[in-house]
Amino acid sequence: MPKLWLADKPTWGRIWPGKWAEYKTAGKMMQVDLKAAGVEYIDAHGLYADFHALRHTFINLKMSRLKSQC
Repeated sequence: MPKLWLADKPTWGRIWPGKWAEYKTAGKMMQVDLKAAGVEYIDAHGLYADFHALRHTFINLKMSRLKSQC
């Protein structure tokens, strides 16, 4: 999937369009998406479903998949 997304993107520019990074609205954007998906931003245990949690989960899943291929 990332290869398809990146295929037509310049190697020297931003991959994600828009001003969300400049205006620092990524967190709010993600909260809107979480709400639409029915996912709580803060769960009953006080854990956050934020960008850092998403990054952590993605990296761990990717590493698990790579280990299983070895």
